[in-house]
Amino acid sequence: SLRKLNVVECLPELPAKLLSKITSCSFEVNKLVNKDEELWNSRNIIEFLLSLTEVKELRVDVRLPHRHSGAVPKMAAVEKLTLVLQDYEVDPAMDKYLLDFIKFQSITSCKLELGTKELENLSGVLERLKFKIPPTSVTEVVLSVGTEHRPADGRMPMCLLGEWCKAFGRLKDLTLEGRKDRTFGLIPFTTPLDAVKVVDCSNEQISGSLL
Repeated sequence: SLRKLNVVECLPELPAKLLSKITSCSFEVNKLVNKDEELWNSRNIIEFLLSLTEVKELRVDVRLPHRHSGAVPKMAAVEKLTLVLQDYEVDPAMDKYLLDFIKFQSITSCKLELGTKELENLSGVLERLKFKIPPTSVTEVVLSVGTEHRPADGRMPMCLLGEWCKAFGRLKDLTLEGRKDRTFGLIPFTTPLDAVKVVDCSNEQISGSLL
């Protein structure tokens, strides 16, 4: 039976019995839509995601154009969550992210993929990117960044990312990853080094201050 689902720019109409068996899903919606085109409605997007009642690995690359109202639902089965924020027209005061719409209470692994526009507005983006439930179950975090242009001061805003990581109270494993399809990444080294992984070797929690 179908266990893995890859959704690109559509909301598939599949039987609830089938969707309830999906354990891994990559979901990309409203990514390629221009400003003057109609976006998929946030309510319909969230309803589809909630139909994946047994999904354990979830990768979401989505623009949510409408505000949330009412109680915030939960996706209790998700253990590994990847949030992709890649070069949207960022307005930190207005934009909505997936964490505004759904509570993730069981995740142990969280990956954040950022692009150029997110780096330019990183302070505001991270201020808005808050979990509805404190992510104390998370032990592994991956920060993935790639930009087409070198920052003006030649440095990445590591301290801001470090502050954001402090929300993960039980962090044991922190990976800084550079995207291969972009020129400048998080790590100021030359290729072929693509990632640096910090692993707990002393049974103590890793602090975001390491960045």
